[in-house]
Amino acid sequence: MEIRLRAAEVLLSLDDPSGIDVLKAELSNTNVTWRRRAASVLLACRRKEAVHLERLREAEIEAVRPWFPPSAAVLELGAGSGWQAARIATWGCDVTAVDVPGSDAPATAQHWPVRHYDGARLPFPDGSFDLVYSSAVLEHVRDLPLCLEEIRRVLRPGGR
Repeated sequence: MEIRLRAAEVLLSLDDPSGIDVLKAELSNTNVTWRRRAASVLLACRRKEAVHLERLREAEIEAVRPWFPPSAAVLELGAGSGWQAARIATWGCDVTAVDVPGSDAPATAQHWPVRHYDGARLPFPDGSFDLVYSSAVLEHVRDLPLCLEEIRRVLRPGGR
């Protein structure tokens, strides 16, 4: 078992997701010590993934920063915990964040107020925003043409 846990650690250090399968199998082991060790390795893996995701999001948001003029009215679509909305607000933008119910982050991980909407019709008047920002969301949208139509509707003339 020690060899399997060590193999899982090595696979995960190489970003090979098959290490997760090994760990999940070890979590069902009857030996309490092994289950604790497997859980510890799995937790370390999740922390590593969180750091990787944070770095990726940081690079992404910095890449689009020039598109956000100070005082712009910004809608973040699919805001999750509001991490990116909070970041955009530090640039002097007036940020509103929306997401569908069920995609909430735990209250302890909430970075910015995120308003719920039905995932179809944006609850804002026409021409409310200078800019609409969305990251890693469009692939989850059920009706992409409607979503794009709604984005156009809430954008001010000349908005992006």
